[in-house]
Amino acid sequence: MAAGGRGDAREREFARPAIKTARQDRGSMDAVQRLTLREQFAKVRAENEARLLAAFKPLYASLSPEQQQVANQLVAPHHERHHRA
Repeated sequence: MAAGGRGDAREREFARPAIKTARQDRGSMDAVQRLTLREQFAKVRAENEARLLAAFKPLYASLSPEQQQVANQLVAPHHERHHRA
């Protein structure tokens, strides 16, 4: 999977209307359809995370230790970011 290619941007543009339609129609979906939709959204999220990770790894490796600490805090789980001393 290539990170950040033009094909990826086109795929996201085509996916947006489908996602919007699915969200609008979810009130009329049965349980199986809703779980199928959740599965599809999870797959899209996983693909997006994979692209982010592929781009982030070389960036992170190039950071100084201090910058890596900041990055670690920014990417920490949500509850950890708001409850630091």
